[in-house]
Amino acid sequence: MKQDKFLLTIVIGIGVIALAVVALTLARRSTAYRTDETPEAIVHNYILAVQKKDYERAYALLADQPNKPDLETFQSDLLMNNSDIQRYVFRLETVDESSSTALVRVVQTQNSMIDSYRNDELARLTKTPDGWHLTQMPYPLWGWSWYQEPVKP
Repeated sequence: MKQDKFLLTIVIGIGVIALAVVALTLARRSTAYRTDETPEAIVHNYILAVQKKDYERAYALLADQPNKPDLETFQSDLLMNNSDIQRYVFRLETVDESSSTALVRVVQTQNSMIDSYRNDELARLTKTPDGWHLTQMPYPLWGWSWYQEPVKP
């Protein structure tokens, strides 16, 4: 009888810890778009739009430069990466901004019961008369071929 109570206490404790991890993960994900036009806000809004599968909104944040993907390619590439995108929690850190370019550190964290993974990458933005626009984001939020010179035969 004593062992049953001890085992039940352990199982309940594990359940409480698992619920706390889920609650913290959900609490860390900001679900509101930002209204300011800073580089950090543009990166935040892009990530949120991709997570919500609002591809037209995310696509509008890309820079109009040579070899920009069309909307269909953009959406297709992100749909292929969707399972990876949903596994990560994204956090934005430092911003290095000049008059025409900006870098925003994107920290990607994936936690599981077995291990955790952290990857720090940079988002690159360029400033145009219309405001800040993305020219590069870390995988899985970006397609490898976007903005690349096409291979010539």
